[in-house]
Amino acid sequence: GGGAAAALVGATGAALVEMTARLNDKRLKHASGNAAKAAALRIRLTGLITKDAAAFQAIQKAHTLRKKNSSAWQNALKNGAKPPLSICENCADAARLAKKERERTSSWLESDRREALVLLRAAFDSAKLNVDINLKGIHTSAFVKNAQRKMRAWRSSL
Repeated sequence: GGGAAAALVGATGAALVEMTARLNDKRLKHASGNAAKAAALRIRLTGLITKDAAAFQAIQKAHTLRKKNSSAWQNALKNGAKPPLSICENCADAARLAKKERERTSSWLESDRREALVLLRAAFDSAKLNVDINLKGIHTSAFVKNAQRKMRAWRSSL
């Protein structure tokens, strides 16, 4: 579904940040540490593909019980919001790394760095759509407000 697609796009964006940082490290003969951080984010985002799919399946299963078992439905919605929330967070983290690489990036690599940001913003916005739809059904206001606060903070870093 959409969350898995967002995670895949985010992983691609993180891979471009990783590539840019590695090439900058090699060219400048100075490791920034950003390549390793971007690699870790790429791996996390790739793992979120299956986590999001599993969360969506749980929501589908709980949907049939939502009137009989409100608690199970609420838990499924909360658990369904967690993978796309993580996607948003990881995309924001990767975008911060891409921005840190700006001064180190040659004109030959600048398009790759910028493409990474385009992909990371798209993945963030895509995952946010999934978070938003789950939050609409969640009755725990603290959970909803906390998720919305986090997404606003992460979005500002993109």
